[in-house]
Amino acid sequence: MQLQQRLQFRFGTHERELDALLEADGSQVRLAVQAMGQTGVRMVWDGTTLEQTRAPWLPPQVRGERVLDDLQFALWPAQAIRAALPAGWTLVEEGRERRLEQAGKAWLLVEPLPDGRVRLRNLAEGYELVIESLDMEQAPP
Repeated sequence: MQLQQRLQFRFGTHERELDALLEADGSQVRLAVQAMGQTGVRMVWDGTTLEQTRAPWLPPQVRGERVLDDLQFALWPAQAIRAALPAGWTLVEEGRERRLEQAGKAWLLVEPLPDGRVRLRNLAEGYELVIESLDMEQAPP
């Protein structure tokens, strides 16, 4: 998978727009998050170890591991998510929407939007993320 993404974060009245490049294959996931044409976070995750480099100007609220978690929850196949969940957590799918629950309480919600984007709401941390993806493997040259 190779995706170029526009990420729109909303936390209360604050909004921030970032770009991300996400690549995944059978051995690792690579993510670069950019703002204003500069790379703020570069990450490589092999399923066990997370390597991360951060630019000094990146606000501490933008955590690369949180961005990676959100993108995986929104985009990964349900069976891969279920296989990685710790005990007590459940992935619930209803139509094209999905929820991550613990003890019946929803923590994350994902819903498709009519224009093809995806909205993720993190109820635990109080923010919303809208993801617009362009599949780089299918993009015209």
